[in-house]
Amino acid sequence: LVTWVEGGGTLVVTGDISPLAAYDSFTAPFGVTGYTAISTVATGAPVPPVHPITASVGTYRYVGNCTFSFGSDAQRLGDDSAGNPFLVVLEPSTGFEDGGRVVVTGDHSLFTDATITANDNAVLAANLVAWACGAGSAVCPSGAPGWSNYGAGVTGTNGVPALAPAGLPLVGQPLGLVIGNSLGAPTTAFLLLGGAPASLPTSLGGVLLVQPIPTLVFPLPIGPAGLLLPAVVPADPTLCGVSLYLQVVEFDPGAPLGASFSRGLAMTFG
Repeated sequence: LVTWVEGGGTLVVTGDISPLAAYDSFTAPFGVTGYTAISTVATGAPVPPVHPITASVGTYRYVGNCTFSFGSDAQRLGDDSAGNPFLVVLEPSTGFEDGGRVVVTGDHSLFTDATITANDNAVLAANLVAWACGAGSAVCPSGAPGWSNYGAGVTGTNGVPALAPAGLPLVGQPLGLVIGNSLGAPTTAFLLLGGAPASLPTSLGGVLLVQPIPTLVFPLPIGPAGLLLPAVVPADPTLCGVSLYLQVVEFDPGAPLGASFSRGLAMTFG
């Protein structure tokens, strides 16, 4: 498993209440240890910020869970009903430098026939599969799709609004865009798209991190929990290796000058 991850592979570990020692042996090389049986049947929920794995997931149902500890190079994505860690991810954007990616859940029952239709378990499963598909698309079989956030945003009522893809930007494939809501109430956001990064001061106190194309600035209604914006990347081979830069600006009275700004999002199609 260590060789697999160090070679760029993705490891998904779905825990349970036993055998705890086995789960520990799977993930200890990556800093996830101390598996402890909690053994509850309950509902858990994601924790902010929104990640592609937890996009549009409000709650998930589990049947007999465990918890675990993890290192500073992991991101906590979700908790159980008692606030114990339930879902974590390790990837380059979280500071994980072993080559590949690892995700760990506190229960396997999330994805079994008896529970997959409960709460938002099916959404979580679909997100996890999309995130784990790290190879190039059929259009760009040797491509290297990827994404990263860059620059600094402007904090609103509940922090900096999240902006991330719900999966890898694969040419010819569906691609959702996760947009967080810093206000926590219905508001309006403006999505900016451009072909290059930028650093343009504004009168709203934030900095535009993309060189916007005027015809590619879209107003969007954002619900209290944010928005998953569906899209499809055209099956156009000329897009292989092309990068797109995005940013979101939201009306938020809790921001210093009434508008929160996301960090920039750079996506490279593959």
